[in-house]
Amino acid sequence: MNDAAWYQFREWIEYFGVKFGKITIAVAPNYTSQNCSNCGETVKKSLSTRTHQCKCGCVLDRDENAAIN
Repeated sequence: MNDAAWYQFREWIEYFGVKFGKITIAVAPNYTSQNCSNCGETVKKSLSTRTHQCKCGCVLDRDENAAIN
């Protein structure tokens, strides 16, 4: 997806958030799958690693961890 499409998607999300009384928050995508959503520790992993496992005991799917962040 090019940058213009992402901008339009974000505008669409914000529009419907207001329309339905929901709060939307734009978050920088950097390191969202590597930072632990439980403790904040950075857990380096390759793109092929699909499970987030932190020494704090947090175990999640990589994408679920990123979505929480």
